[in-house]
Amino acid sequence: MAPKRRIIIDTDAGVDDAVALAMAMTLESKYDYELSLITTCHGNVGVDQVNRNVVALRSACRSATPIVSGAASNLRGETPDAGQCACSAYPHHPVSLPAPVHSVNLI
Repeated sequence: MAPKRRIIIDTDAGVDDAVALAMAMTLESKYDYELSLITTCHGNVGVDQVNRNVVALRSACRSATPIVSGAASNLRGETPDAGQCACSAYPHHPVSLPAPVHSVNLI
């Protein structure tokens, strides 16, 4: 039997990413792959909110895939200012955020 394909997803957890991430977490056994790691980065919201959203999604999908926090700004040092973005769906959801480990070290 061939070894399982390993997948790493880097996400800003926008709506499109969240749907793909939920599918990836729930369909691992059906399609014979391993979701090895989820790395996060800023997008329409800051990386802390992205982490909260991904942790909540992982919990809802009953996944144990490790999550590590990535870039909080773009290469110019700019951070998002999304205001009332719909991506901030869990602003008060109590979660344990990923450890500040650079994702490159885990890949």
